[in-house]
Amino acid sequence: ANGAKHAESAVTGAGSPKAGVKKNVADNAQNNDHDHDSEASLMRMVELRRKRKRKKKSQMQVSAPDPEHAFPILSNDFSVGQRAWSDVLTVWSFAQRFSRVLRISPFSVDLMEMSLAHPDASPVLDALFSGLALVLGADPDLVRELFGSGASANADEALRAVSKSDGAGDKGAQLALFGGILCGETALVGGDLREDVRRCASDINEIVDTAQEGSDSCWYAILDGTQRSLVLKWLVDAATNAAAIRKHVD
Repeated sequence: ANGAKHAESAVTGAGSPKAGVKKNVADNAQNNDHDHDSEASLMRMVELRRKRKRKKKSQMQVSAPDPEHAFPILSNDFSVGQRAWSDVLTVWSFAQRFSRVLRISPFSVDLMEMSLAHPDASPVLDALFSGLALVLGADPDLVRELFGSGASANADEALRAVSKSDGAGDKGAQLALFGGILCGETALVGGDLREDVRRCASDINEIVDTAQEGSDSCWYAILDGTQRSLVLKWLVDAATNAAAIRKHVD
């Protein structure tokens, strides 16, 4: 009986209006504290964003120039002439696109620029000329056409030199092949060639006349960076019609 009374009183007490009011007051207080904390956190975030905006705005403001100090003067830091850069980029793009056909490893355009400006031979240019000699030497009909109708014997001799073991990397074989192509009848009288290419023909003739076949000397060493890029661009234009390149494109 006493247990039943205690249980009844417990149930009655738990469900009494006073207990419910106390519970609601406690819940409301807790919710108010939570809302206050959320509002304070939100205000801190807003203030932090305002500070960041003010800091960013202050960093963007440009101070007035000091009249005692002049502005820096722009300078040309290219190793080759600016007018030659279109040729440099064309040759570099060709080398990256057809690196497997040319049997060369990819390289940066900065490395090519430094190689063109280097006064002596360079591994990059040696690899480029060897690859171009390999591609052009594998297309006898194109080489004979580039040499011209009256130089077929010279074309055949150059083709034999390049076709030998490591002939594409031999400076003398390169000179025989490139000299005939660059100074050939088609190159000198072609109506679609640029004027600066024609002007470079005299320098190329000088190379052919002064260099010794079979010599270990660098045949392109007497050219400056702009002329080297021009010669490479000329050879790349010729190699674009070679059978190995056309096959790769197809």
